[in-house]
Formats: sequence, structure tokens, C-alpha cells
Amino acid sequence: MKNLTSANLDSVFAELTRLTKCYDVDRSRLIVESHNRSALRKFTQEGFYTSYYVDFPPPPDLSVDELNRCIDTLRTVADSGDVRAISFPGWWYSTISERLDRNIDLLTWEHRKTQLVFFLVPGSDAMLNDNRLKVILIKDKGNYHR
Repeated sequence: MKNLTSANLDSVFAELTRLTKCYDVDRSRLIVESHNRSALRKFTQEGFYTSYYVDFPPPPDLSVDELNRCIDTLRTVADSGDVRAISFPGWWYSTISERLDRNIDLLTWEHRKTQLVFFLVPGSDAMLNDNRLKVILIKDKGNYHR
């Protein structure tokens, strides 16, 4: 689930609850993601796996003060207990892994790399060996790539 908002919170919760019961799926096996951490709180409390979606610009595009504010925001989110993970584009990995210093799961994606390129790029080993990093999505081109 992506793009949860305060406006669709109740209907999404009702539908995901219905689907998990209908298909006997453990709520913790679904990832409910949003940049609205307060909307995620209910899902977290009810046993869903939740993730705060980082929609900040890439770190090199930020001033030192802006970067510090972003990290402070992520620390606040991690400390809140409202979510189980933080989701972010791969270009945030080194900054988050070095500066977040919180016990929270990390989820990332590398949309501009194939699986082969990902394994060959320096730094991929660090990602693969990071126990906090639970998901690395890689967008490979296929027959239905748009």
C-alpha cells in the first residue's frame, strides 16, 4: 500500500483489514507506506508493517542546515513509534545509514540500476550487509517496462 493520507485512512484500513481476513494474510506481511506518519499510526498499532516515505530532495541538493533538518525529522519519526520502517530512494542510503543512528528498519530502491549493475557498483556490499536494510527494490526492464 502506498500513498496513505488522512483523507483515505479509514477506507484503506477497512479494506486492508477485510482483505487480510478474507485471504488469511498476516498484517505484518504487508507494507503500508506514506509520508504522513500520523496516518500510519493506526496501522502500526493494529499490527501492519508501516513505513515512512522519505520525499526529500537528494542530499547533495541540500544545504548543511536543510540536510540536518531532514535527519532531525527522520529521528523524530523513528523515535515516535508511529512506524516500523523508513523508505527512501537509494541516493539517501549512505546519509541515513551514517547519520540516523536509530533502531528502525530501512527500505530502499534503486530504480536506475539493473540487478547486475547494482551488484557491481561500489557501496552495494554495504547495503547488502546492513542488518537494518530489509528491502532493496531494483527496477529491471522487462517486456512491460514503461
